[in-house]
Amino acid sequence: MFVTNQQSRIGWARTRVEPLAELLRRTTGESYVYSHRWGQGDVVGWDNFATLHTALPCDSTCHQRLLYRTSIP
Repeated sequence: MFVTNQQSRIGWARTRVEPLAELLRRTTGESYVYSHRWGQGDVVGWDNFATLHTALPCDSTCHQRLLYRTSIP
């Protein structure tokens, strides 16, 4: 199950969803969030199975993004 702030409806009763919403609020609080300030040559990696992550809007007319997906068994 994926629980993120990007989903707004999963078809469950509010009483059933509230514990998950509370968990999300606690785990995405400011003290738990890392926000990267990009510089030329930066490389960032993360474990998709162990983190909640998202991308902020990016102005692709000013910045080029190059992404590679790598899986390590």
